[in-house]
Amino acid sequence: MAFIVRHLSYHLAMGAWGGDVEPFARFIEEGGELGDDARKFLANHLRGAIKRRRGNPRIAADEERRMRAIIEIRGIQILKNCSEYAAISVYLSTHRDANRDTVKSWLRRSRNRVQK
Repeated sequence: MAFIVRHLSYHLAMGAWGGDVEPFARFIEEGGELGDDARKFLANHLRGAIKRRRGNPRIAADEERRMRAIIEIRGIQILKNCSEYAAISVYLSTHRDANRDTVKSWLRRSRNRVQK
């Protein structure tokens, strides 16, 4: 099987097709060079030829936010030698936009991934 090196814009365009449009938009705004695949994607998108995927895609930025929160909470637990509940309380005191139940579900999902 041959390894095909693709232009960076191709990977960003495929991410945009999957719902993560911000990196591709920044790349275009910064004057990044577009490969043929990315040009084709943009032309088809502008014509409405590309259908959006169904469902609510978890975009990379959201996944990164979840992972940072999990790492920060685990760090608080280690540094303060406290329970998960206390660590979440400390995290929420500095991140007022976060919801306790949401953060708890992030932690539960991360535990489930490790166990599988």
